Amino acid sequence: MSGYNIALIRKRSRYYKRWLKTKNINHKLLNNKTRNLVQRKIKLAKQKYNERFMSKLNVVTTSDLNYWKLLNQKWKPSRKHSYPLNVNGRPIHDRIKCNLFNEYFTSISNSPNNDYQNLPSSDYLTDQRLLSPVIEPFEIFQVLNSLNPNKCKGFDNLLNRILKISSQSLATAFSLLFNFFLL
Repeated sequence: MSGYNIALIRKRSRYYKRWLKTKNINHKLLNNKTRNLVQRKIKLAKQKYNERFMSKLNVVTTSDLNYWKLLNQKWKPSRKHSYPLNVNGRPIHDRIKCNLFNEYFTSISNSPNNDYQNLPSSDYLTDQRLLSPVIEPFEIFQVLNSLNPNKCKGFDNLLNRILKISSQSLATAFSLLFNFFLL
């Protein structure tokens, strides 16, 4: 935001305080006029910022590190947006992104250069083994309740806020489901 806009915001604040002190109608009109002007200027500044941002984003390729730096400037991790990924000018949705990542990492792990015979053997560090794990509803309730509601939704499109709100009713169902798969 420019210095002019910041000065306008300060001026608006001064007019508002003056109007609160005096309750003079002229001061109220000055406050309203300045408030409307500030709102228009802020809206215009946001539009200009977004236009400059999108023009920078269109220049940088998606494989470039600058692309991700620009996106992190715009969308902070606490916001609920996913990064726009474009291929040939068309946006790619989250499910397609997941499939692309899956194909990429699968191709790496299945490459002919992997030599599985030379991998070290995995020895157990102790003689104790977990034979039949049981997950209690209270454990799931604790995990669901500890979710950060400001984090973005996952691949299942469920918001953490909804999971946290319904944690008490979901805990028993999830524990039955997990125990069914684990046993």
